Amino acid sequence: MSVTKKHFDERMDDLKQMIENLRIENSALKQENSDLKNAIIAVKEQCLSTELYVKRKNLLIHGIPNKDSENIEETVHDFLSGMPVQNSKDIKFTAMYRIRNKTKRPSRSNSRPVSDPIFVSVLNLRHKDRIMACVGSLKGTGKSISNDLPSELAKRRKELLSTAYKLRNSKVTAEKVSQTKVMQQGTKLWLETKKTSSSNWVKFSDACHDPLALVLSAVISDGASDA
Repeated sequence: MSVTKKHFDERMDDLKQMIENLRIENSALKQENSDLKNAIIAVKEQCLSTELYVKRKNLLIHGIPNKDSENIEETVHDFLSGMPVQNSKDIKFTAMYRIRNKTKRPSRSNSRPVSDPIFVSVLNLRHKDRIMACVGSLKGTGKSISNDLPSELAKRRKELLSTAYKLRNSKVTAEKVSQTKVMQQGTKLWLETKKTSSSNWVKFSDACHDPLALVLSAVISDGASDA
């Protein structure tokens, strides 16, 4: 074997070893990246769960027009009595106030009255359950009560409500549904629909409304942009 061929074979062996080392290193990096994604998802889930727990006694009341020199406690109790919530005067609150939107202009006589949401926090979760048991009576009134969700989940709920409206009012027979409802379990939000009043409730498939799927998607996108 000539010196030149021997040197060539040695170089080829070195290159093969380098390629194998790079393959092993790449595989390790992929596993590390996957572990990091899972860790981010777990942290995000924990943060959302913690914030939900902190806000568990809070509610937002929508649709009650603003008033000058308003007695907010009286406004809230009158509203609950009219729903009607049983023994509403006995419900104790630890906080209540209007969430003022400073960017809004005063309403004109021919426009919709300004109705900033009212934030309330109940003393007892049983009181909250009594209120939420009566929210069905608000249908069609332009008023509503919702849980005080973390901003990320609140945004997702708004998107789901928009999707629900489009499905109920769709001109396409295959898409149109008669009823919709937004469901929540922990940090998961999803939409359920009924094709007709006699149909069963069916989960509307839309993975983008899974907070963990969104987080994972964002992580993957960031990783792709860094590549």
